[in-house]
Amino acid sequence: METNGAEYTFLMAELIRLRHKQGLTQKDVAHRMGVDPATVCRIEKGLRSEVRIAHLQAYAETMGLRVAMVLTVAG
Repeated sequence: METNGAEYTFLMAELIRLRHKQGLTQKDVAHRMGVDPATVCRIEKGLRSEVRIAHLQAYAETMGLRVAMVLTVAG
């Protein structure tokens, strides 16, 4: 299964760190998102080949956060 890039890995590491800081489990996040815990696990591991921004936003919102994106010139 295809995984996502370095930026995604960095973002998820930070979201997971914040999830742990708030004492939330994957099951807690899944319940708040209205998805199966296995879906949260796959999102966190980057195993979903097409993770949508909406999924990341919903994940962040379970902790009272929002995802802000910045575009920069490559290279």
